[in-house]
Amino acid sequence: MSYFDDYVADGLCCQVCGAYIDGDEPGFPRTCEDCIQFEEQEVKKQQLRKKSKKLLEEVEKKLQANNINYVLKNPNTGHFHTRTKYDNQLIEYYAFTGKISIVGQIQKPRGIKALLEILLRKTKNKKINKGGTNENSSK
Repeated sequence: MSYFDDYVADGLCCQVCGAYIDGDEPGFPRTCEDCIQFEEQEVKKQQLRKKSKKLLEEVEKKLQANNINYVLKNPNTGHFHTRTKYDNQLIEYYAFTGKISIVGQIQKPRGIKALLEILLRKTKNKKINKGGTNENSSK
């Protein structure tokens, strides 16, 4: 055994990174605070990834259940592109924040329910003139 192996076995140096800990030799291997914090951060990142993946799957199921075509542009941000059925307008949806953006304008309502409401809105909310222009109904 080398001196370094003895230092790790005695607890003088970290068993993960090999850094000097504090001068004590308790007689058993130890891990330094930096390595413990790093491990805790990695566990949190894994939990966040699982939660994010589950959320993306739920959003995809809801969109598929409502027969809505979509494209997942970035799974790291939960960025979806979809289009309204009544006028084929592009809508961006960010699943992790619930943000909805229509043609560069952020909508106040957030979340999948608000998105589905916008996407499934009926054409009766718009009237089409004989001239072919759209006007909002005042009803």
